[in-house]
Amino acid sequence: MKQPGKTNERMALALVAKAQAIKTWTQESVEEAGALLNRIKAAREWWQGLCRPKIDQYTAQHAAALDMMRTLDEPLAGAEGYLKNGIRIFLVKLKQEQARAQASAEDAARKQAEADRARTIKQLETNGQAAEAKQVARQPLVVPPVVASVERPKLDRINLTERWSFRVVDAALIPREWLVPDLVKIGKVVRALQGETRIPGIEAFAETGVAAGAA
Repeated sequence: MKQPGKTNERMALALVAKAQAIKTWTQESVEEAGALLNRIKAAREWWQGLCRPKIDQYTAQHAAALDMMRTLDEPLAGAEGYLKNGIRIFLVKLKQEQARAQASAEDAARKQAEADRARTIKQLETNGQAAEAKQVARQPLVVPPVVASVERPKLDRINLTERWSFRVVDAALIPREWLVPDLVKIGKVVRALQGETRIPGIEAFAETGVAAGAA
């Protein structure tokens, strides 16, 4: 006993073979192609109609699974965001304190290096070594590296990250090469005015196609 579904599938694939067999385009072959086009359109609608219930079923199952996940994931995500924001605020403040401490330590180290050099110069001058004193005065000031530290909380696999972004403060100052045409707005005008479109720098054109109806 033949299975209707399999028979229809073979008939649909036969239409594909017939379509690909057309190699030259004459009035006769175009008429044949037109008839095939309508049959293929109908075959596609039949096949899509056969598959659509399963797709809808899987879509419904997928939506139900997402709803189930959200019942617990959403409150957990909210708690995660709350904790991240609190930790972020604290770590940003800590980073600022670290920067201030580092600047203060570097300033103190520089002042100490300047004081040490001044004492060395004075001692050389006192010893009658004026030339050596001038040589020391001309040399670049050497400041030993210092690293200031502040107490940090113990966090496991949690770090402060930076993701750079931007905001437009004056669009008129943006160079032309960084601007993008409003393609959506242009498209609306072209579809409305078609060949009468008059936008500087824009050429409106029509793309032809063939529409077919199912037999």
